[in-house]
Amino acid sequence: MERPCTLGTRIIPHPTHRSGRPLMTRLGVADVRRGKLLHNSATSEVFAAVTRDGGVNVAVKRTKITSAKDICRFEIELDLLQRCRHPRVVSVVGTMREPPTYAVILPRYQNGALFALLHASRRTFSAAGKAVVIADVAAALAHLHSCGVLHRDVKSDNVLVDADSRAVLTDFNASELESRITSDIVLQARPTGGFFKQFVVGTLPYMAPELLRSVRGAAYTRACDVYSWAILANEVLTQRVPYSDSLTEQVQLHTILEARYNHDSLTAAITSAHLRPETPSSPLPPPLGLLCDLVARGWADDASTRPSAAEANLLLQQVCTSIPEGAPHADAAGETSRASTSSSLSTVPIAAQSAGTPCEAAAAIGGMHDRPAVPGACAGDGGRAAARLAKMLSVSGGTPPRVAAESTAGRRGADRMEDRHVLQASGGVTLAAVFDGHNGDAAASFCAEQLGVELLSAWPAALPLSDAASAALSTSFVALNRRFLAEQPHDVSGCTALAALLVNSTLLVANAGDCQCKLWRGDGVLALSREHIASDGAERARIMQAGGAVSATADGKLRVGGVIQVTRCIGDQPLRKLGLIAEPEMRVVELCAEDKVLLVASDGLWDVMPDDRLLHCLRNTAQSPDLIAKRLIFDAMERGTDDNVSVIVVILRDA
Repeated sequence: MERPCTLGTRIIPHPTHRSGRPLMTRLGVADVRRGKLLHNSATSEVFAAVTRDGGVNVAVKRTKITSAKDICRFEIELDLLQRCRHPRVVSVVGTMREPPTYAVILPRYQNGALFALLHASRRTFSAAGKAVVIADVAAALAHLHSCGVLHRDVKSDNVLVDADSRAVLTDFNASELESRITSDIVLQARPTGGFFKQFVVGTLPYMAPELLRSVRGAAYTRACDVYSWAILANEVLTQRVPYSDSLTEQVQLHTILEARYNHDSLTAAITSAHLRPETPSSPLPPPLGLLCDLVARGWADDASTRPSAAEANLLLQQVCTSIPEGAPHADAAGETSRASTSSSLSTVPIAAQSAGTPCEAAAAIGGMHDRPAVPGACAGDGGRAAARLAKMLSVSGGTPPRVAAESTAGRRGADRMEDRHVLQASGGVTLAAVFDGHNGDAAASFCAEQLGVELLSAWPAALPLSDAASAALSTSFVALNRRFLAEQPHDVSGCTALAALLVNSTLLVANAGDCQCKLWRGDGVLALSREHIASDGAERARIMQAGGAVSATADGKLRVGGVIQVTRCIGDQPLRKLGLIAEPEMRVVELCAEDKVLLVASDGLWDVMPDDRLLHCLRNTAQSPDLIAKRLIFDAMERGTDDNVSVIVVILRDA
């Protein structure tokens, strides 16, 4: 008799075929009401949904179909999920096969992904709860291996947590039968050389060194899954993103002096220097201390010495059963409380660790077709700020200008994409903002998500337009800085910020840092902002008056405290005492008939784009905002920019 699957408050039994396998419920696109996007990747998207017949909360994972191979991959994933039914493995309760939609219907787990719980929920796991979650993932992995299946992408983002704080392994998109894993298959799956990191199976921080070390594609083994599990287990024990606190000895000279690993240097450190994530700083009480020993064995460089998933599972079951009910554990404040193994989450809020991942743009509720997204774009809770402002200012009936945005990580690599931007146009209101992150992307992501919220909250009702907008923008920047520092006290990232707000013909520009806003007016370019950097005399004097110091580094650039070039920014927790401020410099401009194009961009563009070259690109590109944005980014790359580049284009009048 198959165990029924619980979805919210309703039970959906799994009907079975005479072979013993459960039959999947067939649903159509019209049978569910789509909700918010939960996860988005190059191969699939997952969104919340409610069934129209019965109102059951589910998650729908839709495979993105670009070729016949994608349909084959969908069928393989579905088959593997049916083969490996287990309490600690996600169960499939339905399917959709309405071309071009191929999707599996999954239970909606109350606590979401383990990654978010560990790093963004402002909660901490009890010691006993950590052991249970680690054991659950090991049990799932042991079961997969007993079924002859390799998961191939074990990580905290692929683990869900149910209402009882129990872990469930999910996302079988990369999984495969062990019998099919050969060197030939791996070689066919990806080319060698510079394209390696685009096609390699797995996620870098969790990948076994033998996979990273191989040039011609080592066969994936059970030991590779165990290595990934060990990295995840340590992540649970420490509640730190793997390698987020690991620093290289080679300092990089960017906006801020950086010593973090990038993709290539981290790969080299893992394979050559045997670098591993930081382990718990203080000894764990027995029997939890055994977990650290098990983790060390699990991520051993020699794959043959790693324990099997079954061995790890057996030891972990013994650890969990030996933990007494109500075992004491310490929360972040050092207070002792009592915890049950059935309740993993403490209710004591702690400072959230930086998740270090880009925010995901929310998809509109409706159909299931792909919607193109610009890298670095964030909608956030203020995603309709322009529309609400247009209504509030009685300009909602106007026609918005043509706008577009483009971003690229450039030569720094996709793992170092730290720019974020906001672009909204509704009626007579257009909001365009760029946040250029440094030392991580958390500050830029936070600002892009929350700018609209703060702008609406700070808007004074009784002032004239220019005064109200100036006050709201200035207050928003300061509030974003205050909130980010308070809500992410352990995060060291920061960002510069520039926001342009256009209301009919009145343009307001708020700038804090080295992003720039320029206007194509007549036959020339008008700069609407100035860089706030240590080489600027006025900014340098302000820093020194505040007690800070300015000195040059090896690249010849002046830096505050010898560390950071910019003098105004949001975030940068360790450097605030040096005189950095978040208050923006404001500029109000009334547009005229000679104004053609408004540009907002990060310094990755302006570092290599003089005004004469900018005019050349504008004059010799079709007057389409997306084509202009693409042309400028391409030109910046050709001219040698070594930074992320984000460009927003607003067409005011056709040239």
